[in-house]
Amino acid sequence: AKGGLRLDARASALDGGKTDGPAIVPGKPADSPLLQRIKSNGRDQMPPKADRLAAEQIRILETCIAEGARWPALN
Repeated sequence: AKGGLRLDARASALDGGKTDGPAIVPGKPADSPLLQRIKSNGRDQMPPKADRLAAEQIRILETCIAEGARWPALN
């Protein structure tokens, strides 16, 4: 994962990557760097322009973070 960020487990998302600290702040979408980068149009945007998320996908992610960033348990 580029920058050491992994989003395949809640603990990894909360720990974040090598430089930004936590990628998500449960209950605080506006303070979550992951969401800020997804909404960005600057050089730090995620994902790159060719793979941008649809507005509905961004809204779902924002709602998920606002509701505490619950994560499904994997068996």
